[in-house]
Amino acid sequence: MNLADHDAKVNECRLNTILQLVYRHVSGNQKVFPAIGSSERLGPAVCHYLECNYNDKNLNLSTVAKHFHISGSHLSRVFHEEAGVSFINYLTDLRMREAESLLRDTYQ
Repeated sequence: MNLADHDAKVNECRLNTILQLVYRHVSGNQKVFPAIGSSERLGPAVCHYLECNYNDKNLNLSTVAKHFHISGSHLSRVFHEEAGVSFINYLTDLRMREAESLLRDTYQ
């Protein structure tokens, strides 16, 4: 991913966050993403959240679980079932791919 692609991704995540905040304000709904037990799957929402926030040094299973209003153990289990990989392995891989991309683009 080059710098322009990275900036576009960050801007998309910011826009998505703004839209979610507006929705929460208008609807009075404090939960941005669907709760467990809804018809939507949790995995894609968590993946999107991680892709938008991977550079947060405080991002971990507990903080993400708190964001989605579920327990860490439940998030870990559901994420592994839906993504086919553990939460920490997914986050580490995401960060490593971004670091590799930034290094590659920096030295080209």
